[in-house]
Amino acid sequence: MANENISTHQVTIALQLSARHLERHKKVLDNLNVFPVPDGDTGTNMAGTFVPAVELLQGNKIQFYHEIAEIMLPYMTSNSRGNSGFILSSFFKGFFANLQENQYLTTHQLAQGFSNGCYQVNSSLFNPIAGTMVTIIESMTRCLNDKIHETPVQALQQALSQARLVLFQTPEMLPILARAGVIDSGALGFIMIFEGLYIGLSPEEELPEESEEPYRFTPDKKTTPPPQEDTTQYQYCTELTLTKHGDVDTSGLHDFLTSRGDSIALMDESKIIKLHIHCNEPEQILKEMESYGTITRKKVEDMFAQILQSSKSLEESNNAVLVFAPGEGFRDYLIGLGVEHVICYDNKLPSGGEVARVLEEMEEKSIIILPNNSNILPSCITAGELSEKQISIIPTSNIIQGITSFYGFSENEDLQTNLQSMKECMSLGQGLFLYESADNRSFGGIEIKKNHFFCLHNSDIISVHGDFTTALLKGIKSFDLEVIANLSLFYKQKKQLVSLEEIQKTLLQEFPHLEIELLWGGQSQAEIIVALE
Repeated sequence: MANENISTHQVTIALQLSARHLERHKKVLDNLNVFPVPDGDTGTNMAGTFVPAVELLQGNKIQFYHEIAEIMLPYMTSNSRGNSGFILSSFFKGFFANLQENQYLTTHQLAQGFSNGCYQVNSSLFNPIAGTMVTIIESMTRCLNDKIHETPVQALQQALSQARLVLFQTPEMLPILARAGVIDSGALGFIMIFEGLYIGLSPEEELPEESEEPYRFTPDKKTTPPPQEDTTQYQYCTELTLTKHGDVDTSGLHDFLTSRGDSIALMDESKIIKLHIHCNEPEQILKEMESYGTITRKKVEDMFAQILQSSKSLEESNNAVLVFAPGEGFRDYLIGLGVEHVICYDNKLPSGGEVARVLEEMEEKSIIILPNNSNILPSCITAGELSEKQISIIPTSNIIQGITSFYGFSENEDLQTNLQSMKECMSLGQGLFLYESADNRSFGGIEIKKNHFFCLHNSDIISVHGDFTTALLKGIKSFDLEVIANLSLFYKQKKQLVSLEEIQKTLLQEFPHLEIELLWGGQSQAEIIVALE
């Protein structure tokens, strides 16, 4: 296709093809995302965020690119689910940011849109991870900026070719992928979206029919996961905007930044530079950037503090806690602990818009959120942006962390005291999760047959067996039970209670000091969730 520019009409039609391509293959993406949690949802979350937003374009007479953004972005922002939906929504928010009254898309604007989208994603995520959708966005951004003199379609084609190469490198960047023998499903989903767009702009091309087999490979038994205590190498999230000193040479800036940190998003425009970077010495970054221009905005956050707070300043001193629970039984348990606000979810995760509506219904003006699920964290961040209230998020990754974190809350204390105390309480308990495998899988050299049970602690499988009782007992005994005082076993279904009573009797015979509770959790995924305190 020889066109130098792409019209809004062409993009609108191509987006509809792109949406169909993603919708058609969402199950492939789900299956690639299935392990270690049996019910993968990456494809479902991406399609649920993107497809309905594109469908809203139908029947509208669109002349300018900002009109596409005005139709799609409110839906994507409010209805994004999971990490993949959040990243996708953030990307398009940045992508459309500077198109304004344009009726045609040039290669330069396409590259700038990707740069904006990349920056928005990196600055929105709490901890961007290499080997995911973020890496694909970064690789396509670099390629497009190198292809400014090509036509938009030619540049996009080459960026997609580069993205495909990087896709198969994702297991090298993210050990859990290598151990499971798959590429990153979110990264593939992003590629599918823009391959659909590219083919929609190139009538001579046809959309491929994808299956999951080409994206599976022999799991790497030697790959070890990163330490669980702290996977973040750099402590400070640093952002800034500066106005350049005239026609300053920035050719060496990228090399300097990559030698000082990671999660880099750099927007280098004619008069302005915007930077996001994770680093250990933010003062060095700021000093270097001052040689290029005048810094007009800067923000440095300590990521090790593990608390995200909105910048809204309120006089209200009273604060409350909003806790997410994976089942109705957990809701009852949390209420018994004194939690007044609980959002209960099942396989369908809450969207940012849904969380925001709950926040607005709460009387308190200052709210601490415990997401208790890394896939719910993005919706909490979005809700915080949508809400006028002061929102603080402690990024708890499972319900056990959430329960122990709440131990540190007191309604008589001020916000900062509560946040510090709750953060310190996060590590008081450990969580063990028993799943039933949905199909045959190999993970890091461990073979798991369909309908067999496996225990997961952090990202490690610590027991596998065809028998429910054997797998759970082995998993529990992998901990030093002599230093454990309390065991709480939350079950999915009440029919499991008989087996759990036998496990309780066995454990008490060997460890009579233990306090063991059998509680209904009602969770939709894990068969049993064990809290060890």
